[in-house]
Amino acid sequence: MHHMTCVLVLALIAGTASATWAQSPARVGSASVSHVGIVVRDLDETIRQYVNVMGFPTPEVTEYLLDVPDGQKTAVLVTNMYLPNFHVELVEPVSDVGPYYAHLEQYGMSIQHIGLSVGGDVGAIRTSLEAQGGRWSLGAQDGFFAYVDFQSTLGTSFEIIGSARAGSAGAEPAERPTSAALPPLASFMVTHVGFAVTDVEQVMNGFADSFGIATPNVIDYRDSQYPPDSKWNAAAHLRLASWRQGDIGLELIESVGGPTPWSDYVEQQQGSAAQHIAINVGDKMDELIHDLRMKGGTWTNGKPGGNYAYLDFMDTLGIIFELNGTSKMAAGNR
Repeated sequence: MHHMTCVLVLALIAGTASATWAQSPARVGSASVSHVGIVVRDLDETIRQYVNVMGFPTPEVTEYLLDVPDGQKTAVLVTNMYLPNFHVELVEPVSDVGPYYAHLEQYGMSIQHIGLSVGGDVGAIRTSLEAQGGRWSLGAQDGFFAYVDFQSTLGTSFEIIGSARAGSAGAEPAERPTSAALPPLASFMVTHVGFAVTDVEQVMNGFADSFGIATPNVIDYRDSQYPPDSKWNAAAHLRLASWRQGDIGLELIESVGGPTPWSDYVEQQQGSAAQHIAINVGDKMDELIHDLRMKGGTWTNGKPGGNYAYLDFMDTLGIIFELNGTSKMAAGNR
């Protein structure tokens, strides 16, 4: 949530340094988030939905044959859709082996990995993350990328991307439609990737140990803000931690009590899991909430006139959007 996240992002490095700082390469802690990877059942249909909801031009699809560490190969269909500083990667597994197929079978259409541009020795970083409890799940022994699975502890897998592809995040954003009065969602900047977690301190310490970062502070947030007639428990509160990986933040949210959008997500995903991407939409909050609801999104978090809102597109896009900005309904903006 934007106003909370800003405080966290500015103050996050003030936390206590992790005792394992020296055990994990500094390149991991300083790596930049480039994208989220979402596994889907029907790539053509999901692309159609993304084009409609976010305003992307229709992207090209490529089939890849990728190495699985056990010696097998897995075939996948892949496309990338670019925002100015970030991209969304959609993957449809063709083979019934490998991490994409396994994720789809267990968790359904959802975020399967987060891309980290390290610009260094992928093998060394992969080995270091394996030593911290991660499981190497995709990529050749000496390849320019590797997937390390931390789903059970940190809520996702990480794609470690070497220098051969380190500039891919937002490098070639496609031309956006300009005729509409309301700018497409794809034309705005991503600010962070958010997780719903079972225990914020446990997951936060896991990130600190695995990435070699300073331990961010935890903030208790008790000002629950929900749309009218929501089913959520306003008496529940949140515990949050946040830090930056390059220009993009990572945010952990634990729901203390429920039901809330975060407790529901943890239940659906069988534990901690990457949940949403946050997008700064400036003064277009009201218009985009309306637009995204008309396109099938469910408004699950944030009050009318507030400065943040969740729009849930899990059923069609495999993701939730958090909009950050200013509402024309808010006091002082009328």
